Amino acid sequence: AETDYKAFVLRLTSTKYPVLGIRIPKLQSLAKQILKGDFNAFLARPFTYFEHHLLRGMVIALCKDGEAEHLALFDEYLHYVDDWEGVDLIATRYDCKTESYFSSLRARLFSDGEFSARFALVALLHNFASIPAFTAPILSDVRALTECGYLRKFSLSADGAPLDIT
Repeated sequence: AETDYKAFVLRLTSTKYPVLGIRIPKLQSLAKQILKGDFNAFLARPFTYFEHHLLRGMVIALCKDGEAEHLALFDEYLHYVDDWEGVDLIATRYDCKTESYFSSLRARLFSDGEFSARFALVALLHNFASIPAFTAPILSDVRALTECGYLRKFSLSADGAPLDIT
């Protein structure tokens, strides 16, 4: 763990979990090591720290289970997510371009859970935005999210002030 990196992470996140200050490449390397063994035993263990939670998400995203198993594991993981980083890092690590995954993600877009919806949007954009057959439905969903004010939340800082993204 690095104290300067910990301070950096604490400025970016609003997690309720204690932060250790472990860099993402190290967590990704650990996830690959865990996947060589009984990763389900690792996932069953309780967690306390922010990085442990991110590590759990990386293990889920990188494991070779089927699509339905991934979605079930993601749903369980998302119950504990309390910060954007826990979503964005994980939603972009699982590559799946099936119509059933697309439909499952779209169904989650308008869920009550803020981070479930964010996961769905990030995963949709990561996996499907460059595929012409999926572009129109994604744009339609983004418009609907914009109309209901949801996307405005993405552009707010931790203290609720608008971020300057220009």
